[in-house]
Amino acid sequence: KALGWDESPSQEDGNGAKGGEGHHHHGNNGKVGSTSRNQDGFTPAMHLLAMAGIGATTGGISGLFGVGGGSITVPAVALLSDFSHYKVLGTSLAAMILPAISGVATHHQAGRVMWPVALPLAAGSAIGCYLGGRHVALRMDEDVLRIIFFGLMIGIGGRTFAAARHAVIFKS
Repeated sequence: KALGWDESPSQEDGNGAKGGEGHHHHGNNGKVGSTSRNQDGFTPAMHLLAMAGIGATTGGISGLFGVGGGSITVPAVALLSDFSHYKVLGTSLAAMILPAISGVATHHQAGRVMWPVALPLAAGSAIGCYLGGRHVALRMDEDVLRIIFFGLMIGIGGRTFAAARHAVIFKS
């Protein structure tokens, strides 16, 4: 892959899912900031910058549109790494904690959070995320999971396009 991360597909992730433990072959024992390059010519600093760039892009898109966590981060990290889809999903979820807190604080200060709606939505999302991640996704074939994710993104994109078809840029 583009960043040269290598993840051994022969190992399990501790939950029985194939995909390795995220073994990185940096050529420098993983020391961040080292100028030593891995077999693909990338330094750990380059890896860090790429992930920070994905994070900054996702954060900007999230701030503009209220989306981005899974719909931007998952495909971007998957394209730039050799991580299994399971690892990419988990990493994306973990990476969304701080931006979610920041976004909630910003919107709360502006009076744009409907707490009676947000709290049960958050509780349901947490339960669904746990059940989906623990009891469904890890039992699915990784390629099937990718296909379902692809279909979901196409569906969301199509619905968003349909809702925006009345925009000025589409009028003759």
